[in-house]
Amino acid sequence: MADRVRFLRLLKHAPSPTQTQVADLLGYDGRTLRRWWCCSREEGLLAQSKQRGAKERITASARTALMAAMKQRQIATMEAARQMLQTQFGVVYRSVSSLSRWCQRHGIKRKTGQPVHVKTDWDSQAILKKLRHAPDLPCQRRASLALALLRLNRRRGTVSVCICPR
Repeated sequence: MADRVRFLRLLKHAPSPTQTQVADLLGYDGRTLRRWWCCSREEGLLAQSKQRGAKERITASARTALMAAMKQRQIATMEAARQMLQTQFGVVYRSVSSLSRWCQRHGIKRKTGQPVHVKTDWDSQAILKKLRHAPDLPCQRRASLALALLRLNRRRGTVSVCICPR
């Protein structure tokens, strides 16, 4: 916008400049400046400041729902995101690449995690994580967590893991 204003000022106030001279001075192509000149004569300077291009298909509510679903790991792929937007919000993207570009424009990164085994036990994983990342836990608390892990494993018939600090 600032370059358009500078273009109009140079064109009107400089002593007899041509559009090509101003284009060279500003570093733009002559075609671009001719288009700016026609737009400023037809619409005025304020009309040029309005946003151009197509409106976004995804509304703010659809965006927040998509982000929430990604954070809760309900959506693992861009295809799943595309299908969710189509079924819940009526937003149709023909391909995954256009949705991917939309995500890049808005700084939304795909959540790609490590592969997880089908039989993964999330409860014992959480307990082990607490034990591993808190070596300064009091012995009583460490023992109670270890006991909870053993009980959990006995119920499931799995082998317990050594939780001794190294």
